[in-house]
Amino acid sequence: MKEARSTAREEKDKRHDEEFKLIVARLEPQKQRTVNRAREGNTGAWLTVMPKMRSGNVLSATEFRDGLALRYGLPLQRLPETCDGCGARMDLQHALGCMKGGLVTRRHNEVRDEIADLAQMAYGPSAVRIEPTVRESTTSAEGLRADISVRGVYESQVEASLDIRVTDTDAESFKLKSVLQVLKTHETEKKRKYKKACEERRWHFTPFVCSVDGALGKEAAGFLKRLAHKLAVKWHSSYSVVMGFVRARLSLVILRATALCIRGSRKSVAGIRFALDDGAGMCLHF
Repeated sequence: MKEARSTAREEKDKRHDEEFKLIVARLEPQKQRTVNRAREGNTGAWLTVMPKMRSGNVLSATEFRDGLALRYGLPLQRLPETCDGCGARMDLQHALGCMKGGLVTRRHNEVRDEIADLAQMAYGPSAVRIEPTVRESTTSAEGLRADISVRGVYESQVEASLDIRVTDTDAESFKLKSVLQVLKTHETEKKRKYKKACEERRWHFTPFVCSVDGALGKEAAGFLKRLAHKLAVKWHSSYSVVMGFVRARLSLVILRATALCIRGSRKSVAGIRFALDDGAGMCLHF
């Protein structure tokens, strides 16, 4: 019976793959790229999450619609005609890459903070550091900082540094590369920059590269597997359940951070800020 079920499953998967290839072949090139990214990159983890206010995984209507548009290559609704930061014509690629207003940096930092939070659950708060110094600045070499360091990921009491990049795999410069090739290229760039400096400190280095819709590079996926295994042992839970939890949390934060770049304002507003730590200055506002 086991052999029969295994054979039937293999035949079904093979039949589905053939049907998938026939359907994709009839799509235009950009749609093919979008569908293949969704399939190969496993970008739909956020769609499997039960929305709960207490868990903080409820998306707004706009975030949900934008997530679906990114996943299926649909046009975004109600985008402004021009960027309020630089005045250029606003479209999806410009919204994801415009450096005015700091939204791209905030997108990066939100993903960094989520990974750090998950790492603290697995390895403890004392094992995780934000922006550790990999190499001090000297007259002959520029200083380097990673985004996160986690102690004990690959070896006991050995630091593993991570540097994060969230990239738009549909940018004009990547049109001739597949999504996985783009992610691998960025991983290679990160290793070229950080790996030697980390080895000099006897640290491990992991480039954590992901797309704006949640597709993960090979190194990032490997890191999440180790993190999920550690959490599964710590929580006495199934690895598959914990891995689903980790991927869903990361998928949600990437989606929200991407929505911030699409919908957020890049216009700076100058104003007076009051320190109200103890509430004593509330009368100044009224």
